[in-house]
Amino acid sequence: MWISKYFGLDGRGTSVRREVSAGATTFLTTAYIIVVNPAILSAAGIPRGPSKVAAVLSAFFGTKLMGLYARRPFAVDPYTGENAFIACTVTGVLGY
Repeated sequence: MWISKYFGLDGRGTSVRREVSAGATTFLTTAYIIVVNPAILSAAGIPRGPSKVAAVLSAFFGTKLMGLYARRPFAVDPYTGENAFIACTVTGVLGY
């Protein structure tokens, strides 16, 4: 199978089925970001709809690049801590 050869799955002792299962598990563990980031950023006055789209697209393209270009099995998501910093500190404490 071409996908096994491209990622070198046989040499790493894994299979396509195992990697698909791992990808689904990773998605389920990081899917909270779709709900949490817009909720945090709404406290800073950023509308929920655009921030949700930005979170989903950045996670999608970041993870896609990490997998296809770098050939690494890492999920790339927006950083919730940075969003909380902007929402609470920059807009709340500093008043911007």
